[in-house]
Amino acid sequence: MFLLGVPYALLWGALIVILRFVPYIGIWIAALLPFAVSLATSSNWWQPLSVLGMFAVFETVAAMVIEPMLFSQSAALQNWPC
Repeated sequence: MFLLGVPYALLWGALIVILRFVPYIGIWIAALLPFAVSLATSSNWWQPLSVLGMFAVFETVAAMVIEPMLFSQSAALQNWPC
């Protein structure tokens, strides 16, 4: 968020960490707020669409790659991915 120029990037990062624990809709609630701020403060569409794209990419990578790797190690699944 900081690199995209969204105001209060540290606040949005902390909010993302907290709302990540709310199943299914938490991350999208966390995405809606920085999107709204970037929409209000930006003079073009590049920044708000970049915020949504960043959330879509990072959430997909976290849910499909990082979390299964971490959870498989804690569940003692030795041969991941099969």
